[in-house]
Amino acid sequence: MFRFGGKAVLFYSPSGPVQYVSGTYSAGGLSEASVPRTVDYGGWEGFYASTGFVDEQGRRILLGWMPEGRGAEFPIQLDWTGALALPRLVNLKPNGAISMTPIPELETLRGECLKFADLLMTTAAWDIGAFSSSFECMMEIQKPSEGSGELSVSVLVSACGRERTDVRLDFATGTIAIDRSRSSLFPGVHKTAVTGKLNLEDFTETIKLRIYVDRSTIEVFVDDDTCLSARVYPSLDESKGIQLRANGVVRVIVMEIWKMNAADIR
Repeated sequence: MFRFGGKAVLFYSPSGPVQYVSGTYSAGGLSEASVPRTVDYGGWEGFYASTGFVDEQGRRILLGWMPEGRGAEFPIQLDWTGALALPRLVNLKPNGAISMTPIPELETLRGECLKFADLLMTTAAWDIGAFSSSFECMMEIQKPSEGSGELSVSVLVSACGRERTDVRLDFATGTIAIDRSRSSLFPGVHKTAVTGKLNLEDFTETIKLRIYVDRSTIEVFVDDDTCLSARVYPSLDESKGIQLRANGVVRVIVMEIWKMNAADIR
């Protein structure tokens, strides 16, 4: 539970996507609680058992566990199980919802940058010319006026086309998804899609999308209130490409990609 003066947010993990309620906090506990909302749509596939702390600056930092999804038949012996999701900065909005963004310190990991502006995406896949399995991507996308269309950011793409993972923003259904159906050639790995809901009426003209990829982890942030995470296991060493494609016509106002440097952990 994080407290914000006389208000509080309670996080809980109900054997599915992590949820939270917010309300008024007093000696009697939490009252006037809101309806449950979703912290991260990953659940057992990417974000579970959240915990947190208040740092020396008074910031509320949320942590989450990213369980493995490689399955019992995974052919490579690995010496770990599970990973820690990126630390997230949590604040409470006046309407009782939380805002959640990666902590600003992650920007110190940014390396070489590619920047694109005013991209008009159609059905043809566009290879952006960057190759990395550890990177941060930020995009500002024009909300289609007709309320339809779909934009896919394909990551960990193999040159042969047999492997890729799609982060898909669907304006018609108001959803954001991590499509893992083609993420790996390994047998038995988890490939179900992780899908989150968007209230597109909250977006006036643009949508800000932020994607972090770090080898087997993918974390997606839409503005500051919708998050989803997943584990993927590309089998090919060449699966490091990045592509854009659209269903219909979608305009990307700006796109920036940074290669992610290793953290200096002491």
